[in-house]
Amino acid sequence: MGNAIVAVLVIWLIVHFIKKASFKKKAKQELENLANSIEVRVTYSHDDYDDYDDYSFKATQSDEECWIPPGQSVEIHGHAIKGGMLYVGTGLGALSGYGADPALINPDLSRSSDKSCTDNHGMSYWPSYSRISPEARAAYIDWLVKGRRVEGAYIGYVFLFFYGLERRVLHGKMAQDELHHIRDELSDLLTIYGDNRSFRQYCENFLGLVSVLIGEDTHKSEINPNKIARGVYPPSFKIELGRNVAEGKPIPWDLALEWVLRDPETRLRVPAKRCPHEFAFLFKTLYREKYGEGMIVPPNKKKVRLEYHPASSSLRGFSSTVDIPDPSELKRPLGNLWKLVDQSMSELDSYSRLMGKDPEAAKGISGISLLPSSIAMKRKSTELDVLRQLCSSALANGDVGTALVSDLIDMWPTKTPGKFTKAEVSQLANILGSLGTGMEPDPRYGGRTPAAGDEIVLFKLPDGKDDAPGTGYHQAIALVHLTGLVAAADGDVSPEERSTLNSHLASSLGLNLSESLRLSAFFEWIIARPPSMAGMKAKLSGLSAAQREKVADFLISVAGADGIIHPKEIKILEKIYKTMGMEPSDVQTHIHRFLANGDSQPVTVKDADTGKTGYSIPSAPDATPEADVKLDADRLRLKREQTKEVAELLEEVFAEDVAEPEPEAEEAPDFYGLDAPYKNILVALGEQDAWDKDSFNTLAEKFGLMPSGVLESLNDAALDNFDDEVLFEEENIEVNREVLEEMLA
Repeated sequence: MGNAIVAVLVIWLIVHFIKKASFKKKAKQELENLANSIEVRVTYSHDDYDDYDDYSFKATQSDEECWIPPGQSVEIHGHAIKGGMLYVGTGLGALSGYGADPALINPDLSRSSDKSCTDNHGMSYWPSYSRISPEARAAYIDWLVKGRRVEGAYIGYVFLFFYGLERRVLHGKMAQDELHHIRDELSDLLTIYGDNRSFRQYCENFLGLVSVLIGEDTHKSEINPNKIARGVYPPSFKIELGRNVAEGKPIPWDLALEWVLRDPETRLRVPAKRCPHEFAFLFKTLYREKYGEGMIVPPNKKKVRLEYHPASSSLRGFSSTVDIPDPSELKRPLGNLWKLVDQSMSELDSYSRLMGKDPEAAKGISGISLLPSSIAMKRKSTELDVLRQLCSSALANGDVGTALVSDLIDMWPTKTPGKFTKAEVSQLANILGSLGTGMEPDPRYGGRTPAAGDEIVLFKLPDGKDDAPGTGYHQAIALVHLTGLVAAADGDVSPEERSTLNSHLASSLGLNLSESLRLSAFFEWIIARPPSMAGMKAKLSGLSAAQREKVADFLISVAGADGIIHPKEIKILEKIYKTMGMEPSDVQTHIHRFLANGDSQPVTVKDADTGKTGYSIPSAPDATPEADVKLDADRLRLKREQTKEVAELLEEVFAEDVAEPEPEAEEAPDFYGLDAPYKNILVALGEQDAWDKDSFNTLAEKFGLMPSGVLESLNDAALDNFDDEVLFEEENIEVNREVLEEMLA
């Protein structure tokens, strides 16, 4: 009965500890509860470096006698070690009751001359200061003297220090300020040594536990994919996520990202790992667009289970259930979050590839052009500032303006001096779109690559959005290529005529505002430099007689769009007729037919100006209002149908070459440049997630390969193609399943 009462009391204390603002005041009681829950694990070491019999060790000192508090210094073997947070003495026993505590630095034990902390000097997987070699002790002291912040230090020394922090938190008695020091120390160690998967897992969990003990609102979400141990849920993370769910609060974007990154089912591709900051920012943008302040997840029945399994061989972990929902494994919200992760990675694909090939270029404007606009416009770049100014000047007097291609080439890092490639112009169009400006011709949508002596037309995008045009726009472009010859024939294409033609095409082909504005810009460009008749014959020669008649009727209606068919337009029409294999004299016949059949008019016409020669479009005959309305509707419907039919007909005839030919990729040798046995052994390695060294060596020999060669060759191939290793060599050989699946796909 008494045990039951104690158990209920402990659970109540934990719940109260988390939910109330008085959490910090109860930290001492919570620490005592945790200490009481520690179980002892007896382990034995097989190192041969003892200079005394560790098994006959007798504990003669307490934790408080040996503990060096944070901020204090201690001298060991003539070296001043700053920062404290160490156990130093001769009599602190392991909690297992066998030998000295692994973290205890015993100054009486022998130590060799100074050694570098970047070498392991024969340390075992479960190191203990009393049982490592004198050389390893010297290297450990070297690491401590250098402030515990040494890039490339052997991870065993980090673990030795870490063991002491575990003991202090789980077994010692300390004030809250000391707990804060330990938390900050753990954060720094994780930042520096988190690349080691084993240490990262232990440290993330322990840091989460310490954060819970400190109090509420102490969890700091980790959003860098490279610094998260997948499948590891630190206590502070579980508490923070569960509390949001329990209270019906929106889950902040950073906590949501951490949630999906910790999910063991999440498989990240290279863009998320190579560009972690851009990836997190893009996820944040997409998440807020979809969920506003955050996703709200209904409480589930599963409760949070706080667990910690120490790295120290003299300690054993604990577990305790807290009355807070644990949604960490809920499939539906994780599935929704994964969609945002996947979209974020996809939108970074091009930028990531450039970052992998040329990191310096990725920092410049060509790299910025490959980023989503939400990120690109936040980058600082001299070239970007120049481009902003160029757009501002070109559009100073209206929504449409022009820019010299040579000016753009001068500011762009082109591969060939004085010349744009199609890919470079596409990048330019991307970044212009991010600035809220469109350009024509636009190679991304079928336009040709402008040359150095050309001008391009710039225009303001509606709402600043660069939306890809649809089928109707491409059909309109096909018409504009041909009608540009006719419309510019009289040398005076009035704004009214341009507007009328554009409005008709937009109406006939169902163009939206963005497509209509883009078509206007392209029309301006084609009017300024109408296509030549050269090469037109080859494009039109494949049309049937009936199809040519339909094109001819449409061109006549274009010529009459301004109310007058000019002699220059007639000459151009005769040339086009001849090019299409028709009789030039048919132009006159078709004009008379057009004049006789008023229903061929595409738009309202105006009276001819005095002094002009050519055919004047007659006024429409008188009619009753009802008949006039019906006639206008029928004419409009008919003209829309005719326009759409001709547009579809010419779409392929005048389609630009959409892409420059890509060189065929060289066929890779059998398996990423490796012989067939390497693929076979990789398939075999995929049968389990980890291999002990002996089993791995046996497998390699089975395929006739050297174990070290397998590691090096497969990892080199993985790094070259997927920017990550496929095999991690730690205490065992661990398989990076994400990369393995991509290599074998």
